[in-house]
Amino acid sequence: MVDSPGKRAEPFTIIQEMNDHGAMTVRARETHATYQVVEYGDESVRSRVADLPAGSQVRIAISRVGGRGNAWRANEVLPGTRTTLSAATVPDA
Repeated sequence: MVDSPGKRAEPFTIIQEMNDHGAMTVRARETHATYQVVEYGDESVRSRVADLPAGSQVRIAISRVGGRGNAWRANEVLPGTRTTLSAATVPDA
């Protein structure tokens, strides 16, 4: 679902968990498009996804960073995020 030009809010699957540089790879569940998340709206957004393992389901609002490439910012973590290991829901902020 597109919220406005350059912004998307939808469910994603974490393909590659966050690395030491704070980057992670996610795939849109509906379209299977892949996004490289390299920035976060604030520290609370970053910390909510930092420890999620690959395979986790996460609902995030993302927007493009810059005008080129596949770099995205996770602006918000939405309710309904689940890990595949525990099936626990990430608590709302």
